[in-house]
Amino acid sequence: MTGRFAKTGSLVLAFLAVTALSAYLTLTYIGKGQGTVSVPDLKGKDVVTVLELLGRAGLNTRIRGVRFSADIAANHVIDQLPRAGTQIKRGRDVGIVLSKGPATVAVPNLIDVPLQQARVSLEANDLCRGRVSHIHDVQALPHAVLAQFPPPGRTVPHGSCVDLLVCEGPPPRAVMMPDLTGLRLREAVMLLDSRRLAAGRISSVFRKGIADNTVVDQVPPAGYRVALNASVNIRVNRRHGPTETAASGHRWVDRIFVFRLPAGFLKRHIRVEWKTPALSVDLYDGYMQPGNDLWLLVPSYRDATVLLYQDDELLLTRYYPAG
Repeated sequence: MTGRFAKTGSLVLAFLAVTALSAYLTLTYIGKGQGTVSVPDLKGKDVVTVLELLGRAGLNTRIRGVRFSADIAANHVIDQLPRAGTQIKRGRDVGIVLSKGPATVAVPNLIDVPLQQARVSLEANDLCRGRVSHIHDVQALPHAVLAQFPPPGRTVPHGSCVDLLVCEGPPPRAVMMPDLTGLRLREAVMLLDSRRLAAGRISSVFRKGIADNTVVDQVPPAGYRVALNASVNIRVNRRHGPTETAASGHRWVDRIFVFRLPAGFLKRHIRVEWKTPALSVDLYDGYMQPGNDLWLLVPSYRDATVLLYQDDELLLTRYYPAG
C-alpha cells in the first residue's frame, strides 16, 4: 500500500513539473513575441509609406541624412539601419537615408515668363539667376524673358546659373538733342531735364575768354536724335585749382560729383542714380576702368538723393536739398 502511494505521488510531482515548465516556456515565447518586431524593408519607398510601415510596427523613424541618387527618386529611401528583417524591440529607432534625386536638374522653360516668376522657378529647381540683359521689343510683353542660356531642357548640375534676356518693352521715343554750348552748367542741366534727358559724364577744360561753368562741348552733338532719358556728356570751362575737397574716396565741387574707382584689374559696373520723390534718372550707367575718375553734375533745383551702385550693390548715398 505504501509503495502504491509513493508511486502515485511521484507521478503527480512529475506532472506538476511538466506543467510548470510548459507554462514557463509558453509565457516566455509570448513575451518575446509581444516585445520584438521584424524591421520592414524600406528601400525605395517614399517618406509617407515609411512612416505608415514603421508606425504599425511600433518603431520610430529617424532621418540619418540625405544624398543625391541617380536611381532613386527624391524623398525615397536609399538606405536603412537596422537592415530589413532584423528583430528589434518595439519603440526603437530605424534610421533612414533619403534621396535628393539626381545630382543634375533639367533647366525649366522660362521663355515668355515674367522675370519675377522666372526667378521663383529657378529657385524651385535649385538653380540661380545669372546675368540679366535687357532689350527693347515692340512685340514681346514687358519684363518677360525673351531668351535663356542654358536652353530649356538641358541637364545641368544643381546650383547652376541661368542667364536671361528680358524685354524692356517698346523702344523709347526719341527727341532732338538741344544745343547746350554757351549755356551755364545749371541752365544746361535744366534744359536737359525739360527734354527728359540726363546729364552724364561732366569733364572740364580751361579756355581763356570764356566764363567759368559755361558749356563748351557736348556728346551727342546738337541736332542728333536721342532716346528719352539718354545721358549727355558735357564739357565745361573751369579753371583748375585747389577747389576740391576729398572725403571717403569722393569729392564734391559746386554740385559736381567726382568718384574715383579703386585700383584693381577688372572693370566695374557703375551706376549713379539721381532720385527725387517724382523722378528717377540715371546720371551714369556704364563700366569703368580701375583708378579712373567719374565726374557727374548733381542738379540742385530739386530735393534729391544721389545713389551710387557698384556691380549692382549700393556703395554710397547722399541727400541734397534744393539750392
